[in-house]
Amino acid sequence: MKLTSVSLQNFRNHRFWEHEFTKLSTVVVGPNTAGKTNILEAIYLLAMGESFREGKVEEMVGWGEELGRVQGLIQQIPNSKIPHFAEASRGRQIPNKSQIQNSNDSNKEEIELEVVVTRGVVQGKRVAKRRYLVNGVGRSKAKLVGNLLVVSFRPEDLRIVEGSPGRRRRMMDEVLVQVDREYARSLSVYQRALVRRNKLLWMIREGKTQRTALAFWDQTVVKHGELIQEKRREWFEFLNQSEKYREFGLSMVYEVKVISEKRMREYTEREVMAGHTLIGPHRDDFVIKRQATSNKLQEGRDLAAYGSRGEQRLGVLWLKMQTMEFMQQKRGQRPVLLLDDIFSELDREHRELVFLLFGKQQTIVTTADEHDIGGLDEGVEKIEI
Repeated sequence: MKLTSVSLQNFRNHRFWEHEFTKLSTVVVGPNTAGKTNILEAIYLLAMGESFREGKVEEMVGWGEELGRVQGLIQQIPNSKIPHFAEASRGRQIPNKSQIQNSNDSNKEEIELEVVVTRGVVQGKRVAKRRYLVNGVGRSKAKLVGNLLVVSFRPEDLRIVEGSPGRRRRMMDEVLVQVDREYARSLSVYQRALVRRNKLLWMIREGKTQRTALAFWDQTVVKHGELIQEKRREWFEFLNQSEKYREFGLSMVYEVKVISEKRMREYTEREVMAGHTLIGPHRDDFVIKRQATSNKLQEGRDLAAYGSRGEQRLGVLWLKMQTMEFMQQKRGQRPVLLLDDIFSELDREHRELVFLLFGKQQTIVTTADEHDIGGLDEGVEKIEI
């Protein structure tokens, strides 16, 4: 998979910015506040239909403008056409020009994606704050997501290990909605049903409605909650069974708040008292562990509680690497890797692990100082903003 071009109009601080990607690896260099992260945010928006930043949709619209627009052209490239390089090497092997051309010349499918963001009013009329188009035709967010696969790595992601469970759940969803439309549909239905069920639980507690009102919503959250947790288990099984990167001695433990008809009945009283749903995918979490000794039977150490800062960062790197392998296995396409100014946060050893990913898929990097990533190979495209 390759993003061949991207265009921004009135998006954040970019009045107009466009670029055609001619190399497999691109480094965007510029000072802080120049808008480097905004470029990656725009690409992420094309992939996910939403920003990787927390905040309001209208904040993406350029100052003084009514709407902003992001457009991108995507090439779907068969697996066999993607250059592959030895993983064991510590050297940064970048594909040469002929390899890149060969990967793009045949068996490719082009898709045009577009997202329009507004403040909710355009020319005095109320409009949707987001509009999605695929090949020029208006589509739902569900139809947009999955056309462009991305894995993003930002300084904030280094807090995944010790951060909140919500941050880890967002990562699960970010991965799975891109590769599994059934998961995406069930997640959407589950989230809407959960809001309604929680409202009813509160009303029951306050004596404003009867418990029989829960029946339909119980069935809905159980049906879709079970599917969500089944798909999440598949992801964790892949992460733990994959041979790649096993030398890191890391593993994942899925802390699942199992949902079923039986457990829903068991928890009803407590949920009415609490006024919200106590079990289900919205309460799931995971733990990254590292083998404490060479004894494989000994339980690993929870990196959040017992890992050093370096081990925690290694855990995040490993998780990102494994996630890319999972997405390729599920979709037969390497996702585009977005690296947002992370090299200043990593020591030399961890930088080298990231460098191993260069050349295996399209990689777009931002940095304030190009020396953070060492000398630029001729196979790497440099953009200054």
